[in-house]
Amino acid sequence: MLSLSALNMTISDIARLCNVSWDCIKEIQKRHLNKKYRQPDLKDVTHIGIDEIYCGSKTGFMTVVIDMKTSAVIYTEKGKKAASLDGFWARKKRCKKPIEAVATDMGQAYISSVNEHAPNAKLVIDRFHVVKRFNEKLTEFRRDIQRAAENKDDSQFLKKNTLASGE
Repeated sequence: MLSLSALNMTISDIARLCNVSWDCIKEIQKRHLNKKYRQPDLKDVTHIGIDEIYCGSKTGFMTVVIDMKTSAVIYTEKGKKAASLDGFWARKKRCKKPIEAVATDMGQAYISSVNEHAPNAKLVIDRFHVVKRFNEKLTEFRRDIQRAAENKDDSQFLKKNTLASGE
């Protein structure tokens, strides 16, 4: 099956070639992928990234853990709470190598989970979230200045501040 799929054949092509149903080939493929990717080996994982993704209103949020050295997704779970990581920590606890570093957003749920289960790990807040938070605060600060200047009717200050901020 793998050698056939390496030839860029569709499930329909393989089913036709093997004279079996599409469902039969799909089931074989699902079993193969589940066996191969269901529980990645965590024994050498020392640097991880934790984040959540939104999968639509039906599924909601999923917590995703990535091996930062290989970029492989090593764990997923529904939700974005600290409890969403319990299964990961239970599996990792059986491994000898501890988690050395964790990159995550500024969400308290993930930070508290890391502090509880990997207290010696270095916690790194990912750059995207730091820059996003900084920009939000900067915009808020500019709006406060704008409102204060409007109250004072300081048209020169408003003009200068608007030009400096690019708004």
